Parts: sequence; C-alpha cells; structure tokens
Amino acid sequence: MQPAADPTGNRLVAVSREGNASEMYLLDRGGRIESQLTHNSSPSVEANHWVFYPRFSADGQLFYDYDPKDPYNIFRVDLSIFASPADPSSKAAVRWTFPNQYTGGDVSPLPLKSGGLIFTRFSIDDQSRVHSQLWFRRVQEQPESRSRILRPAASSRQFPG
Repeated sequence: MQPAADPTGNRLVAVSREGNASEMYLLDRGGRIESQLTHNSSPSVEANHWVFYPRFSADGQLFYDYDPKDPYNIFRVDLSIFASPADPSSKAAVRWTFPNQYTGGDVSPLPLKSGGLIFTRFSIDDQSRVHSQLWFRRVQEQPESRSRILRPAASSRQFPG
C-alpha cells in the first residue's frame, strides 16, 4: 500500500501492513523487492512499530511516518516524520518532528521540489476536539528547527469517539 516513485521513476517505495506492524520496502520499476527498509515486526506486540506514507524528495531522500515508542507508554502511537537516504545500507534515519501527544502524530509528509516539506499535525483542545493543521518546514533546515503552521485551526470539527 501507499506506493511512491523516486524522482527518476526507476524505483518505488511501498508499505506492507501486517497485523501488528508495518514494513517499508524498496521496489524496482517492475514491482520486485530490492530491499526491506524497515524491520518493525517483533514476537512481542509491545515492541512492534508502524511506518506509513513514504515519499521521496527531489534529491532522493525518503520521508515517512514512524512511531518511535514511548518507553513509558508502549501502546501509545503518535507518528513522527523521519527521513533517511533511500540506500538500504544506510541506517542514518533522522527524526524531523515531535508530535503532540495522544493525537496520532504528524502524518502525510509531502516533500516539495522547492526543498520544503508539508505535513499534517493534529492537536486536541481543552474541549477534547481534534484539530488538523498543515505545517511547513524547509528540508535543508536542521531537524530540531521549528516548523511553521500554514493553516491555523480557525474552524474545527469534533470527531466521534
């Protein structure tokens, strides 16, 4: 699921969703697996991870959602945006966002040709209403730098329970 082509159109990245985890794979143009990019499945359900929404940037870097486990609450899943080279031998994943807790996280990274990254961030207000906002960050900035909101939560929608 969630396939995305690299900038050359020669490779794809896709997610395989399993019962309690998901994995990300690099595929050739014909859909054959070149390499497994993540290893999130564990015999212990508490140690499983999720990866979603992979997208290549113009320079071939791979952005995606990943759930770094909270050691104090292993069942909470708040996705963060990570980036890594598409080279499977590289283990240099870098965390780009730190989501609001208990919201589900920051999702759907969309790298722009201009070098920016747009993503969705969720928040919960004092009345337990969930708000979604579009955020922007320049890809060249350091991961610790702040993102900017593109659309404030002017109108909100309360989601059923």
